[in-house]
Amino acid sequence: MTNYNLQNFETFLSRIDLEDYRMRFKDIKIVELDLPKEIQCLAAIYSHYWKSGEDEFFMFDKFYKNLYLPSVKENLEVFRKKAQFSCETFYRGLPARMYRTWASLLTQVQGAYLIDTIYKNGNVKMSVNEDHKNRDITFALPNIGRCALQIKKLTNRREAFKLPKVEPEKVQPINV
Repeated sequence: MTNYNLQNFETFLSRIDLEDYRMRFKDIKIVELDLPKEIQCLAAIYSHYWKSGEDEFFMFDKFYKNLYLPSVKENLEVFRKKAQFSCETFYRGLPARMYRTWASLLTQVQGAYLIDTIYKNGNVKMSVNEDHKNRDITFALPNIGRCALQIKKLTNRREAFKLPKVEPEKVQPINV
């Protein structure tokens, strides 16, 4: 089953037109402030792309309109008004912000499917809760125990350099 998940997910990834998304969103950086947890798209991403049993993964536009927006609609307006954005500005910038999160997490999901395929133990975990503890992927290895990975991506965005202060959980390092 896990090999099927990886193959299915990689087939989906191969169909993403990254150049189209880059051209649409590369210059839009107007909703880059810290978003409250209730309007982040992490839960929708994990729910749909990680072990969801879906036969078809959604491209970004369908994900944004059909999964993300309906799940946060009321909280979005509260945040928009509090942050003092006009409707036009906010709803122009929000998809660009969500796309960057979506694209970044797809890399993480692919890594998790790969780990799950290699170790075949079904012990790979990803969730919003893990993410907020600065752990992207958690899994167990035979004879070693629980491991946690945090995937760091290089970026030139200023706001990405501010990491939340979270006490790291003691985990056993793996020497590769």
